[in-house]
Amino acid sequence: MEDVGLSDTSAYARTTSTSGSVVRTDTTAAVGTYSAEFTPNAYLSVPNDVAFDFGTDDFDFEFRINFKSLAEQSLLGMSNGGGAGTPKWIVLLNYAGAPANTICLLIGPGDHLLSWSWTPSTGTWYKVEVTRTGNDFKCFIDDVQIGSTITNAISMPDVGGDLRVGNDGEGYRYVNGYMDHVRIKRYW
Repeated sequence: MEDVGLSDTSAYARTTSTSGSVVRTDTTAAVGTYSAEFTPNAYLSVPNDVAFDFGTDDFDFEFRINFKSLAEQSLLGMSNGGGAGTPKWIVLLNYAGAPANTICLLIGPGDHLLSWSWTPSTGTWYKVEVTRTGNDFKCFIDDVQIGSTITNAISMPDVGGDLRVGNDGEGYRYVNGYMDHVRIKRYW
């Protein structure tokens, strides 16, 4: 997502579709003029691609976010439905299965939870980055690592579903706020 619209502006130009009320707005933006405004029950979707089958490859999930609410929210992820037996990876804020005031990476099946303490405020832009290098997972807020490096050899599953921005594919946790400059990088 760049200032040209709610689309994939990478060299791959993957198709992006909206569900619910996701709109390009100039009300607020982290970088440039525009951002995507998410209302409850809305998300962006990108069809599954082999590039999203991370396995144990290194990756960076990076985005800017401005919350209207700090309730439990799925920020970015892939899942084919709910439950601990479902292949998934999801970046969440204040996940009900984690300690309060955390940002998490939930990996399934088995619902393996990697979490870092973080208490954001509403109405403020943050740059969020969740990374994997080897077996080391880290979370950065505004380019500063929060919490400890978590070492885990877990393999990210081949989900087979769509990538969702503002939701996770489980269908009940949505972003309530704005997102900008969403980037997913896989190093393979």
